[in-house]
Parts: sequence; C-alpha cells; structure tokens
Amino acid sequence: MGKKISAIILLIMAVVNIGFTTAFSLEKQDFEVISQTITKENLLSKEEDLFPNTMNFKVYGEFKEFTLESIKFEDTLIKNRTGIARGSIDFPLDSIKPIPPKSNTFDYFDRALNRNIPVTIPLISLEERETLNWRDDFYLEVIIENYGSPYYTFAKKDIPHNKEYPLFLGYEDDYLNYLNLDTNSYQILSSSWSSEPYFDGDILKRKARFYGKRYASSYTGNYASEITLPDADGYTATAVYTLKIPKETPPIIEEKPIIPPEIVEEKENILSKIVTTVIAIGVFIGVGVLLFILIKLKKRG
Repeated sequence: MGKKISAIILLIMAVVNIGFTTAFSLEKQDFEVISQTITKENLLSKEEDLFPNTMNFKVYGEFKEFTLESIKFEDTLIKNRTGIARGSIDFPLDSIKPIPPKSNTFDYFDRALNRNIPVTIPLISLEERETLNWRDDFYLEVIIENYGSPYYTFAKKDIPHNKEYPLFLGYEDDYLNYLNLDTNSYQILSSSWSSEPYFDGDILKRKARFYGKRYASSYTGNYASEITLPDADGYTATAVYTLKIPKETPPIIEEKPIIPPEIVEEKENILSKIVTTVIAIGVFIGVGVLLFILIKLKKRG
C-alpha cells in the first residue's frame, strides 16, 4: 500500500512540473529573422549609397519594410562591355549641300579604363544647322594683272582700269565663273582695292576684293553606333536586408496525467478508510467529553 501511495505522490509532482515548464515557455520572447538578398553586378566603383536603407518585400502575402543589414563587395572582371559612341562634323555655310563621309573616327572616353579609345562609327544623319537663305557674308579676293594699263586682265577678260575701285558691273558673272561659283547662289554688290600696286617680275599687279551675298546653308553630320569595349576591372555588390518578426506561439494544450484505474480505486479505498477513521475518532472523543461532563455534574449534585 505504501508503494501505491508513493506512486500517487510522484504522479502529482509530475503534473506540477509540466505546468511549470509551460508557464516558462509563455514568458520567453522568440523572434524569427527573415532576410532578403539583392545583388548588383558590373559596378565600376564601390558606392556605399548604392542601396537604400530600407526596402519593402512581400512576407506571407503582404509587404513588410526590411532594414539594410550589410553590403559586401567582391572583385570581378566585367566582360562583354558595350557602349554608344557618338560624334559629329560641322560643315560651314555653303551654297552646295555637303556630302559627308559614310563613316568617321572619333575618340570615345571609356570611364572604366579612364582613357580615350579611337572608334570608327557610321553616319546616321545629315542635319541642317542653318537654313538656306541669302547671307551678306560673302567676299572674295583676286589679283589683277597689268594694273596701270587702260585695261587690266582678269578671268581672260580685258576690264577697263579704274583707280577708285575695281569695275565689276557687267562683269559679275565673269568673276564668279572664273572662281567656279554658282551665279544663281552668289551676287557681287561692291568692290575695293585691298593692296597697293606691286611688281611681280615685270608685271604690275594689285589685289582687289569683291563683296556680295550668297544663298547658303550649313549642315552637321551625325555619327553614332554601339561599340564593343575591352574587359575592365569591376565589382559585384551584395546587400542583405533583414526583418525580425515574432514567432507564432503554438496553442497551449492542457495535459492531464493519466492515472491507472487500479490506482484510482485504491486511492478511493484509502480515502474511504481515512474518512471512516476520522468519523470514529470524532464519535469516541464526543462520547468521552459527554461522560466527563456527566461525572462532573454528579459530583456537584
């Protein structure tokens, strides 16, 4: 019987121990750390501000704000690099539309290598920079031979001598044709002597300048193409973002000890005997007290 009572006591202690462990787990605050990684490749420099301090990522169906935890840079070789090279050629004002070369060579500055690379790229467009219009910026200088004679010679023409200025009225087309200038695009409006007479050998000469206007425009030739660049040293950056969230606490299941039927029956028998004994002792004490009172009363009487 003593062994059975001990088993009951141990079982009761086990129940107390389970309850203590469960209460301790409830007080402990556990967190789950979730991380997200972002990688950027082919970087030419280590830029610490390459990543924002916070980023939003979806967690369990909704977006949460993650905090930047660390950035790691690794050396790498950047291959298969390309770039867009551009260049242009400005053609001056002219009455004839220019014919630019189909390709041209320009310097392309490679930022990774920090130097210029010569590249040959094709023409992509010819853009009119200044529209076709009459412009008062035309002049030409010529040399008159046989100056001082009644007639001087120019463009295989005998032109009457004039000390004040070279004659041009009636001879405009002769001057322009001799210089291969289009008579529809150039006009001579005035003239002047631009030097003093001088001898070239036995021939007296003098320089003359003719002023006028021209029907001209200017153009820009634009060149561009994608080019292949040499390999270059670079970096790969990896950023780690983290978020702490409380772990989900599992539901508390109250565990009751399983007591074998025979122990329950024995426990009930012991309690029954204890109750019977307590009652008997109570009755005995009550009878003794009653007899004691009666004896006292009899002696007094």
